[in-house]
Amino acid sequence: MSTQMKQVTTKASTAAKTESQSPAKSIPHFEKGIKTCGQLAQGMSLLMADVLSERVGTSTANAVCNAGGKMLKAVEMQQRYGTTQKTGAKELDLIA
Repeated sequence: MSTQMKQVTTKASTAAKTESQSPAKSIPHFEKGIKTCGQLAQGMSLLMADVLSERVGTSTANAVCNAGGKMLKAVEMQQRYGTTQKTGAKELDLIA
């Protein structure tokens, strides 16, 4: 098969794959907002499926994973250094 024919075939298969590809399932989940660790875990699970099926790019997945890690770090700091409120929840008081 000639090089030109291979390029045309590759472009056609890529276009067909893009057209038949379903939209990412993780993006609407994350757009609603994350309020619990369960929601973060579910979103990350959806994100992994989207990355494996190539519905989400690796740079987007990397950014989401970094943001999720920072959210978990904030929760950890809140539990470790937060002050207990009347409701029993801990609130993190950061000194500027």
